[in-house]
Amino acid sequence: MHVRKPAALAVAVVAAAAASAVIAVPALAGTGAAAATHTLNFTATQIASHSYTGVYGYEIDKDVYKGKVIAGDIVDSVSADQEDVTLALSDGFLYATFTVNSKGAFSGKVTGGTGAYKGDSGTIQGQVTNSSGTAANVTVTYH
Repeated sequence: MHVRKPAALAVAVVAAAAASAVIAVPALAGTGAAAATHTLNFTATQIASHSYTGVYGYEIDKDVYKGKVIAGDIVDSVSADQEDVTLALSDGFLYATFTVNSKGAFSGKVTGGTGAYKGDSGTIQGQVTNSSGTAANVTVTYH
């Protein structure tokens, strides 16, 4: 994550599909079948970045869970406080968008995906963990 404004730019992302990182939790539903809900927790660390102008640019992150790289992601700054992220997983891509506050906290929505993640929705949230804004703890919940 690259600091592009007073608020640290969060690395967020949408989630990884490594067996060690996915915790399947049954979705709560009143009646009928519901899609399973999955929660991913990982640390995203910036490995490269490029600024176009001002706050606009992109960064590439590696996503680690329990010492193992489980995914990679690219975060695109689309405005001063909004980011779009694509998480590259072994069985498809997962997409999300989120906003970042002045303290480096971020939250947003999972907006879809490809492959195993086609049609998924959910949430993304996290917190930048260092003063340079290059690392963040991330939680993605999707179904």
